[in-house]
Amino acid sequence: MPEELLSGARSVVAFFVPFHTSVVRAHSRHRETVARQWALAYAETNQLLRRITDHLIKLLAERGIGAVAEPPTENFDPVTLVGRWSHKSVAVIAGLDSFGLHQMVITDAGCAGRGGSLVTDAQLPGAATGLRERCLEASTSLGHLGPAEVCGKCAVGPCAFQSPV
Repeated sequence: MPEELLSGARSVVAFFVPFHTSVVRAHSRHRETVARQWALAYAETNQLLRRITDHLIKLLAERGIGAVAEPPTENFDPVTLVGRWSHKSVAVIAGLDSFGLHQMVITDAGCAGRGGSLVTDAQLPGAATGLRERCLEASTSLGHLGPAEVCGKCAVGPCAFQSPV
């Protein structure tokens, strides 16, 4: 639970960093072994996730906000194999992702990548809630078109013409 990591926890932030397509393709060609590119991407992305969370924790602390993060990997008891914190579960609970049949977390950018999260004592508005409110504002500015919600700004991003997966 977030409170186990930070007393007074009020919000959890989850994020995902996808691997480059060349890394995924290289790994898929290695049927029986781990591709060197995949292993490097895994290690380098774990370091990146640590830098991201450390930076966010520092920025929040400068504003008087408490935050903590568990490491992106090796954050489990080696005897029981039970983790204290699951970045995957946090991402699913936060609505960022969903679990696939293979127990990998599938994001809008796929499942080939690494995720991170942090817990904060700040009350953060949900991203979906904030987006929904902005969408409704834009929709109501076109009242002459009737009650339809016609904002559609979320549909004109990087995946407007093709899937990013």
